Amino acid sequence: MMFSFRTNEVSYDYCLKILKAMTLLYDVNMLDGLKFMNSAWRDQDFLGAPERDDDESFDLRYHETYWYWAAVLCNPNPCTTDDRQVVWKQRKDEANRRLLRLNESNFVW
Repeated sequence: MMFSFRTNEVSYDYCLKILKAMTLLYDVNMLDGLKFMNSAWRDQDFLGAPERDDDESFDLRYHETYWYWAAVLCNPNPCTTDDRQVVWKQRKDEANRRLLRLNESNFVW
């Protein structure tokens, strides 16, 4: 997988799980998901730690879940009152239903 930002082993795995969430929750294929992620995080290296042991090396992206990032990156809220808002809400609701089913089945990310 080729990211437009540098990763370490932990953040690489985290990004793959975000891509997996995009495919499972929003029917976005891995290549399109990668394009969304690379566009949003281009040149923003993801090398920090997932824990707050050392504030200098902590990366805030770990603060959110895989499915949160999937939603932000591939189903951003258009913040309008037109049909785009309706479509966004429908996609969000369907993703939430899918996530609930995954959690009920004890899915392991």
